[in-house]
Formats: sequence, C-alpha cells, structure tokens
Amino acid sequence: MKATEKGAMQKPNKELQKELRDFMAEKELSQAQVSRSLGRSHSSLCQWLNDHYNEGSIEKIENDVKAFLRREKEKAKFTTAKIEFTQTSVSARIFESADMCHFDCAMGTVIGDAGLGKTRAVKEYARLNPSVILIETCPGWSPRTIIRKIHLQVGLDGRRSTDDMVDEIVARLNGSGRLIIIDEAENLDSTIINLLRRIYDFAGIGILLVGMPRLLHNVKGNGDLKQLESRSSISYELKAINKEDVGAIVSTCVPKSEDLVKDYFTECEGNTRILSMLILRTLRLSDLNKKPITPAMIREAKRAITI
Repeated sequence: MKATEKGAMQKPNKELQKELRDFMAEKELSQAQVSRSLGRSHSSLCQWLNDHYNEGSIEKIENDVKAFLRREKEKAKFTTAKIEFTQTSVSARIFESADMCHFDCAMGTVIGDAGLGKTRAVKEYARLNPSVILIETCPGWSPRTIIRKIHLQVGLDGRRSTDDMVDEIVARLNGSGRLIIIDEAENLDSTIINLLRRIYDFAGIGILLVGMPRLLHNVKGNGDLKQLESRSSISYELKAINKEDVGAIVSTCVPKSEDLVKDYFTECEGNTRILSMLILRTLRLSDLNKKPITPAMIREAKRAITI
C-alpha cells in the first residue's frame, strides 16, 4: 500500500489542530488524557498533532476531534467551574524534587501512579520557572524526536543528526544551571535515557524524570541503565493524596464544602483525577437539580466514573 493510501501524506486541518491545542492549554489537559477521551492511542493523536499521521483515514481522526471539542463545549454549558491548581502533598513533593535537581544540578526520578496530578504539577513548576525545559513524551517517540524537542527549546533549529544535536544542546546549556523535566518518562527507552545522561554529564544541568512505576523498572531493571541509576541522586515514589489535600482542592470550587470533604475523600480513593471528575459532576448534578451537593450526590457521581 502506498504511503498516501495509509494517510501519511494527507494534510491535517491546521485550524482544527490549533483549536485542540488551545483547548488543551486552557483546560490543562495532557495528550494522554485527550487520546483516552477520543478512544484512540496516545501515539495516533501525537502523530496527527505533529503532522506525521499514518494510521489510516485522517478524516476519521479529525471527525473524532471535532466531536470531542463539540462535546466538551456542551459540557461547559452546565457549569463554569474550573478547578484551579492547588498545592497538594503530591505537587509539593514534585516541586521539592524539581528544586533539588534544579538548584543542585542533580539527576532524579519521581514515580507515581496515574491520576495523582503529576503532569499538572510539572506544568505549574515550569510556568513558575521559565528556565525549565519541559518535555511531555508520547509512546513510540524515537530518541531523535525527543532530542529534537530539547534542541528546539534551547533555541536551536532541530536540523542536525541526533549526536550533533546532543553536542549542540550540551554547548548551549553548559553552565546555565537550567533544568530539563521529562514528563511521562516511562515512555523512554534505554537509548534516549543514555542520551539524557550524556547531556547531564557534560552540560552540568539538572534533569528530572517523572513517570509511572514502569519508569522505575526501566531504570533499575535494565542493565544498560546502571550508569543512570548511579547518577540519580534524587528518587521519590509518590503516595496518594490525603484528606487535607482533598479539602484544599474541594474548597476552591465547591461552596460550603466543609461537611463534604470526608465523602469526597472516601470516593476519590486518593486519586486527583477522580476527585476532579467528582467535583465537576456533582456541581453539574447540583445545577441540574437546583439543590446543594449532598453525600448521596457524590456517591451517585462516583458510580458513573470508570478509570
């Protein structure tokens, strides 16, 4: 089959790409979250957003994106509530780890299950620290793709060989005291991790890898990565959010929520993503029924959530 028949040569709708990117930025959604909403693989969404889609009809994925955006706009009519970033025990630990890597030019790892708020925390840290280079990875990205992303973020053109780009990144960052954060780092293979180690060794900057528990297996279970393990002076495994965290988040958008914190905490099971969905769904139920949120409403909202 020719490349054009697979969709590789089809041109994406640039306006639709921009609309989705703007929506993701506004709602602070990761590509992984959106791909789940689309019912598609993470890699297919990444390819479409980066003009490399080759997984079939481009019209179909664009119809899926249009439907997703239309659905989200309809949802927004029910409530205008936005869950603002709130410092929790999880985000505080990520900030602390990032600070140590940043200030000490160290290499570290932060491990945590899905839904704890890792991506939102690293985005907020990068927003507060403009010198941070934040890379959000996609499954299937080649080492060249990730190095090219870093090359571009340090102000270069991304047009060299992988080795040459690494050398230019080292030259640009040497002595800069900057920090590279790799989010969803469980997607990295040994080749790219060793390239990052090379940047760390020769540029003398901090690097923080943030990801799912598989990242820890990749680092500790792969003989090729022993050098990285020996360099990781900072390593932390995140725990679930606690009741105080839940109270802090709920209080930002649910009025008179003091008596509801226990119920939100019980139903969210320590997961920030579930908590966010519970808050939005109970606010919607409250709007629809013209009644205040109750523990029964929280339980009803939880029954409709699957992760």
